[in-house]
Amino acid sequence: MQTQYHLLRGAHNRAIMGASLGGLSAFDIGWRHPEHFGTIGVFSGSFWWRSDDSSLAAKVSSRIAHALVRERRRHTKLRFWFEAGLYDETADRDGDGVIDAIQDTIELIDELVRGGYERGADLVYREVAGDHSPATWAEYLPEFLTWAFGPTKSTG
Repeated sequence: MQTQYHLLRGAHNRAIMGASLGGLSAFDIGWRHPEHFGTIGVFSGSFWWRSDDSSLAAKVSSRIAHALVRERRRHTKLRFWFEAGLYDETADRDGDGVIDAIQDTIELIDELVRGGYERGADLVYREVAGDHSPATWAEYLPEFLTWAFGPTKSTG
């Protein structure tokens, strides 16, 4: 495949990205396979996904992406780009005035920082005035791609 599609070699030349549940999946795949991907992009990631709904504490402590990071703190040279929209949802499970989509993303970033990643150098977070939609994700896709791979060169 690498020869057929002229892919650059090395994980540092490859990114995986997705939106919503696809963002959660991109995070999971990239985290588990840093030998293939050096950059992970997540747009409105479903970081609320959890294994236990029995109580508020269980909902928070059993979030799957957060647990993955706690189990294995750091992979060398992984970079992360996160986007969350102010209007992704209205749910606020703990009543703190921050919607769960944003809180779950910020708390995942906090886990990554505790694991040794650095804000700015390894982690970018964009909180935007958008909603949970392809239109919002498309608006920020060029920023992600430029961050991940550098500016494109004009051919014309």
